[in-house]
Amino acid sequence: MATLATPVRKRGHEDPPAQGQAPAVRAFRATPFTYGTLLIVAAILTTPLVFVGSIALAGDATVNNGGFTIIPREFNWDNFSRVFTTELPVGTFLLNSVLISLFSVAGQVLSSGLVGYAFARLRAPGKNTMFLVVIATMMIPTQITMIPQFILFRDLGWVNTFLPLIVPNFFSNAFNVFLVRQFVSRLPSELDEAEKKTPSETPSDDDTGEPTDTSTDDGTGTGNGNGNWTPSYSPSYRPSQSAPESPTGQPSDQPTTAEPTGH
Repeated sequence: MATLATPVRKRGHEDPPAQGQAPAVRAFRATPFTYGTLLIVAAILTTPLVFVGSIALAGDATVNNGGFTIIPREFNWDNFSRVFTTELPVGTFLLNSVLISLFSVAGQVLSSGLVGYAFARLRAPGKNTMFLVVIATMMIPTQITMIPQFILFRDLGWVNTFLPLIVPNFFSNAFNVFLVRQFVSRLPSELDEAEKKTPSETPSDDDTGEPTDTSTDDGTGTGNGNGNWTPSYSPSYRPSQSAPESPTGQPSDQPTTAEPTGH
């Protein structure tokens, strides 16, 4: 019986893609130059972290003289325990930061994920226009909304509480909505249909009926957590009427009063 010989394709001589078919993506191969470049960039990005560690381990004399170095020369590990023995309630500051950050991250991930998924998958008239309006809010400077926000929180009776720092995060954020929407839009719709339960299928622990977007959840949570852990001025005017320090322990340069003056 005669057999048909299959032509052998030489490496580097692939057939061109058919009409309407996306070209194949070639795998990226790292070279020594690539690794060298990555090492240099990693060293540059790690320098601030190493410098922070050097400052944290420095002694009192070095701090008073300002003789900090990037590479640590002193290793005073007791600095981390001495900070809790000062007159300032550092433990309270740390607990406040943890509580505010955790609840804020939970609110942003939940609300931004729902809104971003709706913009990416649901069909509704005027959806794109509404999305543009949401994105346009990113151009509004935060300083413009400071006084209206304070008046709103005062009228709600939220002054001297953590609610102004936590509750707004449950109403999503324009950038986080954009991030989730762009990620979900690139996912094929077949993933949504594949994860839907049917009566003939056996439910599993991984079958949630929602697309897998843990990467955007991680990015949203990390960015929002960092923003709520190290706020610059929002804790100084949102929760308290006349507090010299914010709930997270950061001093406030501008005093806040119950009646905003607009200055």
